[in-house]
Amino acid sequence: MSSLTAISIIGIMRHLADFTKVDLNTNAPQQQCSTLLTLLPPEIRERIYTYTLQDTIIPSTMHLYPLSKRRHGLPKPPPLCVCCKQLYLESIKLHWSHSIFLFPTSTNLNAFNLWFTNIGRRRRELISNIYIQKSGLGYNKDRKRQERRDLKENAETGRCWLEKFWELMIMVDDRG
Repeated sequence: MSSLTAISIIGIMRHLADFTKVDLNTNAPQQQCSTLLTLLPPEIRERIYTYTLQDTIIPSTMHLYPLSKRRHGLPKPPPLCVCCKQLYLESIKLHWSHSIFLFPTSTNLNAFNLWFTNIGRRRRELISNIYIQKSGLGYNKDRKRQERRDLKENAETGRCWLEKFWELMIMVDDRG
């Protein structure tokens, strides 16, 4: 990613509505923040966040019956984001926009729908990379031969998955 692209993304991030629920003006005890990192100018910190958070692969951790409906399927923020409130506020949007969310085609679409709905509109607006991976792509010595035989089946599965995905996107957008 070029520095021009990174800077333009950072500019866009500032204008998006904040989806975090962290209030720096509360009476909560102040957290210790990394003094070395906070001494740097904001532009340098943003560049550090971009380099450390870009292309993070987040595999699907969805379950059809969640233990907690509020946090169902939400990935944990990376350690950099949870060092202190200030770093969280400065870096969490870059985490959502630069991460790659990986879903196998075997994922139940109802579970995906629940995850996609539960992450909220503002997080959905930040996501730029969702990969749908054919399950069972581990090493197999007859893999190429098998892939050729299953090419038509894989294409049909992918087509169905994408059609349902776009239907879900339209439905979620209509709900707001």
